[in-house]
Amino acid sequence: METSRRKYFDEQDGWRALPGFTVQKILFDREIPRDAFAATGVRVEAFAAPARTAIRVLRFDNFVVARVATRELSTVWDRVRLTARRRFMFLLLEHGTLRVRDDVFSAADGGVLAVVSPGVGRVPLEAVSECSGVIFSFDAREAPDSDIVSRVSVRFRDSPVFGSVYVALRELVESVSPDQQESAEAMRVLLRSFAGSLLHASSEKADESNSDLYREFSRLVDLRFGSATFGVLAALKELGVSRRVLERAAASHGTTAAATIRRRRAAHAIHLLETKPHMSLIAVSKESGFGSLTALRAATAAFYNTTPARARGPVSH
Repeated sequence: METSRRKYFDEQDGWRALPGFTVQKILFDREIPRDAFAATGVRVEAFAAPARTAIRVLRFDNFVVARVATRELSTVWDRVRLTARRRFMFLLLEHGTLRVRDDVFSAADGGVLAVVSPGVGRVPLEAVSECSGVIFSFDAREAPDSDIVSRVSVRFRDSPVFGSVYVALRELVESVSPDQQESAEAMRVLLRSFAGSLLHASSEKADESNSDLYREFSRLVDLRFGSATFGVLAALKELGVSRRVLERAAASHGTTAAATIRRRRAAHAIHLLETKPHMSLIAVSKESGFGSLTALRAATAAFYNTTPARARGPVSH
């Protein structure tokens, strides 16, 4: 392994131009050095003592499959290298609870999938409890026709694709030996097909997940918009999701979480102005959930291109 590392690895570009594949076993049973996973660009932040982490890695130049079993462990994927920034990472969790950025994935009721798409910026990865599963990472160029997917959470039992690919990856990394280099190209073809299948299925699930979450958010807005204290932060608390996840769902509908709330308030204000013309602007603003007349005027202008005065219906005498 050390010979392969010297020949095919450098600090700037990482692993590249491997002619076949390498297999590596990693075991920590007391301490985990901070740079234990430096070759992958992952930095160790903290771990539960005594450490107990076992990893078996199958590595090609553009594919990495790792079977992981670990106690609580906190790491950060810094994505400093350009090669890291164009990689997908699929985390197929069989057991335990995993935090990816601000999102928590639990396999309590069956295996679950998390996805990190290509991009810049550090990605915190934390095993919140004892975890086991498979990490599948690959260069986006291996699946050029696939869409970039966002956070998706799906149970293995709900999808034949995720469950089947998980079992296949787990068996592949556990069974392959370094002296089977004649099968390298066939395994590349297999891994490329797994990558495409996961991306295609994840894109479908992400669309479904975003639509479901936005519908749930919209229903909550319908119930709470009349309270001036209701806002995005309150919605996050009630929905139990992160700001990033909610904004992603809103973006899939061409808007933002804050705009959704303001639009609902503006719609109610316009309704009151048209149906209750005697109602004062202060009362309209308060009943619609606006904190001020300024906020009311700004919302009616933004969403209806009008003013409260112009929107007010005729006053009957």
